[in-house]
Amino acid sequence: MIRNCVPATLPATLPATLLATVLVLCGCTNSVTRQDQTMASAVHERGEYMVNLLACGRCHTEGYLRGNEAQAPALAGSTVGIAFTPDRAGIQPGLAFAGNLTSDEETGIGSWTEAEIVRAMTSGVGRNGHRRLPVMPWANYTALTQSDLIAIARYLKRVPPVSRRIPESTNEGESSNQPYVRFGLYTFDPQGRVQTRELP
Repeated sequence: MIRNCVPATLPATLPATLLATVLVLCGCTNSVTRQDQTMASAVHERGEYMVNLLACGRCHTEGYLRGNEAQAPALAGSTVGIAFTPDRAGIQPGLAFAGNLTSDEETGIGSWTEAEIVRAMTSGVGRNGHRRLPVMPWANYTALTQSDLIAIARYLKRVPPVSRRIPESTNEGESSNQPYVRFGLYTFDPQGRVQTRELP
């Protein structure tokens, strides 16, 4: 490593003290580079661990929401909607779609900043400032440490890009031809009463 950082044209008559300084600096630079690489690798591994622990792929991978095996690349989004409004006869529910979390800049989050990813995770507010993530458990993610949130964001920014466009969310009453599932909208008690819970 040290040999590589010394210029090939280094004069043979270079004073010994100066040569020693060059070699020490090269050694320090290589040491710092190795430390940076080790730290970056640790953050990446922590991010991957957290993404798996939080089961992000269970919504953001095609197939899983319907109880099937993965039918598209991991974290590339799902075209199966998640209903986020109460069941009303004859009225199409509002649907949210788990987006493409790969680093693709057009259809994924490749052009998002780490701060935008962290904000979406902890507030449910999308990149353009409107709440379009009504079914994501963002309130739970506010309990994560800042270092874990950053690790998740950095990991997602490095997930290989997959060009895969996911449908936009729809409001209640808007038509959609996409299949959907429903969960997390009701509370049940032993007497059989059913109540819709207030959306965040």
